[in-house]
Amino acid sequence: SPMPTIQKIVGEALLGRNKDLLPSYTVEEGPGGAPIVTIKVSGTRTLPESFQLNLRDFGDDITVNGRDYASYILTSPFGELAPEEQAFRYALRCINLYGKLCVGRNQAALKFFLTTEGMPFKYETLLGLMKEQTLPALFRARLSSLMLGLYVDRDPQTSKPQILYTRTWSKVEPEDSSFAEGVENVPTLPVCITGFKDLCAFLLESLPRLGGAKGRDGEASLNASPMYGQLEFVTAQVDLCDLMLDFGFFTSRRDDVEVDHSDVLGLFEAVFSIVDTRGYPAAPSKRREALMLVAIRSSSLKLLIRLLNLRANYRMTVCLDSWEKIFEEQERKGLGSFKEVKEGNGAERKENIFEKFDSHFQKMYETLFEQDIVSSRRIRSDTYKPGEFHGDAVIEAMVNLTGFQDHNLTAQACALMLRHVSQRTRVTADLKLLQVLVFPAAVRVYHEAQYAIKRLTALRKHLSAARPDA
Repeated sequence: SPMPTIQKIVGEALLGRNKDLLPSYTVEEGPGGAPIVTIKVSGTRTLPESFQLNLRDFGDDITVNGRDYASYILTSPFGELAPEEQAFRYALRCINLYGKLCVGRNQAALKFFLTTEGMPFKYETLLGLMKEQTLPALFRARLSSLMLGLYVDRDPQTSKPQILYTRTWSKVEPEDSSFAEGVENVPTLPVCITGFKDLCAFLLESLPRLGGAKGRDGEASLNASPMYGQLEFVTAQVDLCDLMLDFGFFTSRRDDVEVDHSDVLGLFEAVFSIVDTRGYPAAPSKRREALMLVAIRSSSLKLLIRLLNLRANYRMTVCLDSWEKIFEEQERKGLGSFKEVKEGNGAERKENIFEKFDSHFQKMYETLFEQDIVSSRRIRSDTYKPGEFHGDAVIEAMVNLTGFQDHNLTAQACALMLRHVSQRTRVTADLKLLQVLVFPAAVRVYHEAQYAIKRLTALRKHLSAARPDA
């Protein structure tokens, strides 16, 4: 991939030999505890004096040509901007560049941005600025993307299976392994020490506000006329949520029958509100904000699919838990062994055996299809009954999205709608792919493979940097 090479060239030229070209930042506590952010941008050959920019001078309360001031500066022809506006645009572009340089867990870039004086990128500072609503939404969007590169997409985070098709029987103890785990790498760069609980809480509280965009009724909505900066902020938050969900955040004990989906319920409702255009005309448009909105909804549909995968994973967990309970009760009460079912009387034998466990099957059915799992009561995505199309929030919202006449958005909306109406048959399809490990040796090998994957992921940063010792 050419990306590491480009990162190295830009990093050596800009971060190494020409650091004076980069903006420096000062964050001070203002009245009421609100942060005051000042950016110093070096002068140019024609304007040698440096610029001192107070971000509050570029707030979203100022609009120019129908756009928030910061977005107007970013999208206008560069030559038409005042010198201070050009300096602000340069500072925004630099933050965007910083995020690109950190892609792939690039260690050289991370070290520079996390340890260089004048870069306000300590975790708590970055999160505090993301929360500050008096700052331009566009600036907060850039910081959100930077948070992803500087702290979230870092060791020891690894992608978790969305649906775990390999499970272990709960009563099995794995064999002792000679595959000893090495000592975990001690981080040499600043890291998040809160377990990202504060970042998760912020996203769950902030995403439903949709970047400050309002609908006709004054409530949070992207269906009226959202500003460019607001859309950028929502996009950055959706990207953060998507990656953090992939890393296993927003849930605890994901593969356990006692999994906590309370945060996922709030996330599902917030993301669904992004794609919910019911009651509003859906028509194609070439306006920049309209195209951005299509892209945001496309990303949001991908995130909704990931949330539905959590539901599928939970349903598999419930089925396996029910089967274990039935098996244990059958063995304990001596109700006959399943392996005794022979040809000829098999169907009758099975019916007689399973008849005694009707209460287990009824409870499992209710858990699978008659209670909310990842969807809120308002949307009722988890309790859909086959054939009940009229008034179904998911179906109506997905059908409305096809009116924007965007190929990718239409394909994703149809895929999610089909996933919604076929969710019951999806359970049996997933169970066909499920394998349950019951032998101690198999469980040991499985755990060793998991550790090997974790170590290879940790080495990825060195592989991307083309280090021979990796």
